[in-house]
Amino acid sequence: MLAVLSCLAIEHNPWLVLLAASVCIIGCSIALRIYDRALQSRRVQRAGWLFMSAVGAGFTIWSTHFIAMLGFSTPAPVSFDPGLTAFSLIIAVVGSLIGLGVGAGRRIPGQAALGGSLLGLGISAMHYIGMVAYRVSGIIHWDSAYIVGSLVLAVIPSAAAIHVASLPRARWIAPTSIALLVAGIVGLHFTAMTAIGITPLDASLDVNQTE
Repeated sequence: MLAVLSCLAIEHNPWLVLLAASVCIIGCSIALRIYDRALQSRRVQRAGWLFMSAVGAGFTIWSTHFIAMLGFSTPAPVSFDPGLTAFSLIIAVVGSLIGLGVGAGRRIPGQAALGGSLLGLGISAMHYIGMVAYRVSGIIHWDSAYIVGSLVLAVIPSAAAIHVASLPRARWIAPTSIALLVAGIVGLHFTAMTAIGITPLDASLDVNQTE
């Protein structure tokens, strides 16, 4: 936990972190409100609202990730592969559509939580595909413990978020589900970034240099 907080406080630009968090909160709020509209609809209307909710969630997840990535300090120059970056957006939208679609089914007990778990896996897939698109002039080392931790922190809050969002209407449901989904997205990103270690190929680069 201390390593994750250190990654957040020291290795990220605080203003870009604040921007990413703001985008995440606003986007999750919109996506879940649309999801609630889908739950109140039927057939074609439900499919349309679910698609809109998935697009909103997907763009929110993707934007949060890459805004935060722009604020990540590295000891070597970086760039992004445009094709894989675009593909990660598609994964975010498709993963959101699958997760929200399953969550809205209500055919078996716990289906909302199952859908939320799939959404969490979609968030994770987007992040790690986005990291494949991350080109750095150095060697990236991964800590498997933090990778596993990031998956857990994505799946459990996302499952809880969609479960709560699918409950009968009450005043506390919207803010709780939004907070849980934000926690899943943010928890995944900063834990996954803690898993990264970068060794510059150019030893003359200062470890505090950023681009």
